[in-house]
Amino acid sequence: MPLNILNTIGEWNPQIFREFKGRWKSRNVIVTLGISAATQLITLLFFWSQIPLVKQYTSRYCLHPDDFDNKCLQDARGYVLTASINHELLWLDCFVTIAIGIIGILWILGTYFLIEDISKESNRGTLEFIRLSPQSAGKIIGGKLAGVPSLLFLAVLAALPFHLWTGLAARIPLHLILSFYLLVALSCLFIYSAALLVGFVSSGWGGMQTWLGSGLLAIVFGGFTLFSLGLNNSSNVVIHNALDWFTILLPQRVLPFLVSQTPHSLGTIGYLNINDLTLKWFGFSLGQSYSMTYAFISVNYLLGTYWLWQTLIRRFHQPNATLLSKAKSYWFSGGLSIVLLGFTTQQPPWGTMNDHLPRNVGVFCFLIALFSCLLMAVLTPHRQTLQDWMRYRHQQPKEKRALLRDLVWGEKSPAPVAIALNLLIIFSILHLGLIPFFPYLTLRFLEASLITTTVILIYASVIQWILLMKSPRRVAWALGTLCGMVFTPMLLSLLFALHYPNEGLLLWSIISPTIVSERTLASTYLWLNVIGQILVIVVANVEMSRQLRKLGASQTQMLLTAKSAT
Repeated sequence: MPLNILNTIGEWNPQIFREFKGRWKSRNVIVTLGISAATQLITLLFFWSQIPLVKQYTSRYCLHPDDFDNKCLQDARGYVLTASINHELLWLDCFVTIAIGIIGILWILGTYFLIEDISKESNRGTLEFIRLSPQSAGKIIGGKLAGVPSLLFLAVLAALPFHLWTGLAARIPLHLILSFYLLVALSCLFIYSAALLVGFVSSGWGGMQTWLGSGLLAIVFGGFTLFSLGLNNSSNVVIHNALDWFTILLPQRVLPFLVSQTPHSLGTIGYLNINDLTLKWFGFSLGQSYSMTYAFISVNYLLGTYWLWQTLIRRFHQPNATLLSKAKSYWFSGGLSIVLLGFTTQQPPWGTMNDHLPRNVGVFCFLIALFSCLLMAVLTPHRQTLQDWMRYRHQQPKEKRALLRDLVWGEKSPAPVAIALNLLIIFSILHLGLIPFFPYLTLRFLEASLITTTVILIYASVIQWILLMKSPRRVAWALGTLCGMVFTPMLLSLLFALHYPNEGLLLWSIISPTIVSERTLASTYLWLNVIGQILVIVVANVEMSRQLRKLGASQTQMLLTAKSAT
């Protein structure tokens, strides 16, 4: 990169200058451009090879087949007529293939580069040095996001002219192509912010987090891509419940709108059929309106990026603090519940709403249970933080020791009360949105919410208790215990082949809300399980309180001893 351009970038953001200077060597740039050009050439040659040359070859690209075997028209010498080839369909296939490839490369490789960079910075000790620099956290984080995958951006930019040309050759409107590029950029901002956060949180994992993060993203991207393309042997790519939120966040979800503008029948194209997108959110169509779908996906990316940056800036300044304050977690939980509720109220094309709503609520509660497990990692403080909290409480006058206020709003207090309040907010929104319209399902919704809350509070209480241990491996112990509590009931139920109505073990797992919402269990049977779960929560919190008092007393004793010695 020319020196004057680097100097200009350095004056604007020194972190970007640092990243560019280390990566934009002449050799790296030449190799990057060479790989990009070779990939484009291979793609072009592959699609050219699909053009039939003689009549006996069948092809989907025959514009006017002369028989029912899709064999193209031929001239007197037996060669396929050029006018008989559907070149626009060929370029459309090429455009879609490159589009999905670009998204996959940007997401997976960009995630890999960012997590690996943070891991190396942490191992070399330069991450702490960066924290001490006079730059703002926003500039440093922005510099990482723009600089670390910059060579990847160069490779994609080099491929955009060819990709744009294939789109125009397929007769896709220019403004739709450009809007698709913008949506891909927004998705990269969101994914890269999440990757950077994973790098900050897992900096001590010894490099395993790099392959784990990018590998999981590759599996999720591949699975959801096949589903969104309609290649799952099903013509319907909508689930009609809260799981649709995850599939709608893929940038390729807007490709059916681009495909529908080409001069081909949807049957001829055979994929990305816009008629399959019967997706709705609170009754608003997200599958038939391009502007509505585009706006919804963009707003979700922007809001997600906002919350990720809140945690990134907080983690950057305070490496030992929780990822999110309790006050902000309540707002996040409320917003998430509204988004998921909008997909829960979808009316499927088969059956009635009364048949599907209990199952949809079960899926909603299951996703909330998974989100709550993530919330534990975000809000649960570690041993040293709780020691500081106990010391602060002992130093304050008695009249200022508002325990409930600390548990609800405090930055260093235990997390179970805050997690319970988050669940209360989520399920209050669920009930206010559904019960007025489906009052006869009130009891079932309340039971599903209650069983979800008790299971999650068991997890949260036990995890907080484990993180009070003196062991340096308490995080590994907490993670292993959480996995055990999640999977053991399900494995045991499979082992003993427990079926309805003997589903006691499953009512102690995160799939319990799907059981309660879809089936009518005996009230005595259900409430006995709930009472047992409440007893476990009480015992875990009593023991945790005893250990906290011990920590606070020992810390206070140390302070008093040091003061008397002076």
